[in-house]
Amino acid sequence: MDLVTGEVVRDLVGSTHEGLNRVQWNLESNPRPDPEDPDDEPEGQPVAAGLYRVHLEVGGMQRTAVLRVLEDRWMTFP
Repeated sequence: MDLVTGEVVRDLVGSTHEGLNRVQWNLESNPRPDPEDPDDEPEGQPVAAGLYRVHLEVGGMQRTAVLRVLEDRWMTFP
């Protein structure tokens, strides 16, 4: 969730198996399907640098943390 707007940026679903599990965010927003091409795999847009709230819910327990996304200066081209 974007701390500035309060909007949900990305929903991720992890494994339902017991034990240690990992979910990885590719720093993209939720994908928006293209209504003109339903067979196309939708892609999200890269998120802006800033603060985001991460919310984890497992087995009825909830945890929240703040995550800072930094600007990737290597991705800026003249």
